Amino acid sequence: MDFYRYSLGLDSTNEKKLLKFWQKPLNFFPQLQQADINSNFKSIFPGRVDAILKHADSICERRYSILGLAEIDWSQNGETNWHLDPVNDVVAPLDWWARIDTTDFKKNGDPKIIWELNRHQHFVHLGIAYLLTDNDDYRDAFLKNFLSWAHNNPPKFGINWVSSLELAYRSIAWIWAYHLFTVKEGLPTEIFKLILKYLAIQAGHIEHNLSTYYSPNTHLTGEALGLYYIGSFLNGYRPATRWKRLGSEVLLQEISRQVLSDGGYIERSLWYHRYTLDIYIHFLVLARWNEDRIPGYVGQRVEALAEFMMYSARPDRSFPLIGDDDGGQLIKLDSLAGNDLRGLFSTLSIYFERRDFKFLSEEYAEETYWLLGPESLKSYDAQEPLQPSHSSIGFKETGYFFTGLSTI
Repeated sequence: MDFYRYSLGLDSTNEKKLLKFWQKPLNFFPQLQQADINSNFKSIFPGRVDAILKHADSICERRYSILGLAEIDWSQNGETNWHLDPVNDVVAPLDWWARIDTTDFKKNGDPKIIWELNRHQHFVHLGIAYLLTDNDDYRDAFLKNFLSWAHNNPPKFGINWVSSLELAYRSIAWIWAYHLFTVKEGLPTEIFKLILKYLAIQAGHIEHNLSTYYSPNTHLTGEALGLYYIGSFLNGYRPATRWKRLGSEVLLQEISRQVLSDGGYIERSLWYHRYTLDIYIHFLVLARWNEDRIPGYVGQRVEALAEFMMYSARPDRSFPLIGDDDGGQLIKLDSLAGNDLRGLFSTLSIYFERRDFKFLSEEYAEETYWLLGPESLKSYDAQEPLQPSHSSIGFKETGYFFTGLSTI
């Protein structure tokens, strides 16, 4: 037990402080606490409810659709195996995290496939389904899945502790799920305590294993966003203030390095460009809810990122797969494909009050509803869409030239 406490970085004294001083933050996406958020969603998106529930039902049956793989059965002996690569039929061993070689597919499987499930974005989908229906099957599936994961992924052991980015994205999904599942009632004490403790453990792990050497671009900013999320959520716990500050500092520093002066992304990959947009719009929106002051240059760089991405769009509002891509997303708050820009630009059009961004969005999106709240529909409807001003444009520093927007 002493070894575990040492490896966790969370001794019994800190556990007691965490549970004693934590206060549910009232300013974390406060629209999630609105009593009418259920009925509002149904009235705005009446055609989406059945599809959401169908997806949630498949999750309850442990069938997951990830990375273009449709409804894979991830269960073994009636329970989800969180270390299974079902494509290659390999189960990664429960070794100390730093000793795991993620390039050894024969021994450990394809980590991308395993990690994608362990990002737990399906917890968010279950939470939305529960919010829309009050069906306890979705709540029970979440509780059972989280408990299973916690018991089968002891801190610092196994492939799901290797990548700090995965810990960050998983933490973000948990925090969203927590809020979705507690709109109407609290969680069982055992689950509540586990979530708080595992969030603190994951934040400590991320803090000491930031990707400043390996993959120091979207990995680093994604990890920083995770720290900012956890720091905001673990309100009242002293280390959380440090995590939140560190996450913010990294995001403020990195945007000037990773975003070029013409709005292009440093890696010249449009998929990672989109990742960066998602990371920073979450940062800006959460900071606004928290009333945290963010320097103006951050919003300017994010807007430049968005404008570059707007001109990359094809007539169907998708972006071409130029450069590296991994098929994943920060978090899925809608059903759109990862390279479909409509939901993102629905949100961006409101945040930046850009009519040309609205032109790209086509319609008000589910992502916008969850991020900005039901009231954002009024702001969206108040804007008249405006076709982008250029039919072709060059971004010289990035080295990319786009044409064809006049055909959108």
